[in-house]
Amino acid sequence: MLLLRESLVSGAVGIAFLLSLGSRRPLVFYLARATVAREMEGGAERFETLWRERPAVASGMRLMTLVWGIGLTGEMALRAWLALNWPIERFLAVSPFIGYGIYGALALWTLRYRKTMRSRVEKQAETAPSAS
Repeated sequence: MLLLRESLVSGAVGIAFLLSLGSRRPLVFYLARATVAREMEGGAERFETLWRERPAVASGMRLMTLVWGIGLTGEMALRAWLALNWPIERFLAVSPFIGYGIYGALALWTLRYRKTMRSRVEKQAETAPSAS
């Protein structure tokens, strides 16, 4: 259990992400809204409006929640398997690289996907007035 203490926390968070997919608003919604609120004046209200008026934002938040939930839960499962099947010395040598690799991959994916989502929302906002 000592070998898995960090992974158990990230696994619990991953499970919480996955369970939140069944709610009206997934956990990533709240994290993203807090980030936008810090980045700009009136950001939380703007984010709420985007959530209501742009279905792509809601589906994007759900996809991000799913990816992070699977990534964090998968990291815990992989480390648990390694802890049970590998010698302790090998596990301790490799385990940090697995964790950092998975967290890094999730962070890079999130940054790219967030950029993609922002450009889509901006493109929709530019074309919406001209369509009327």
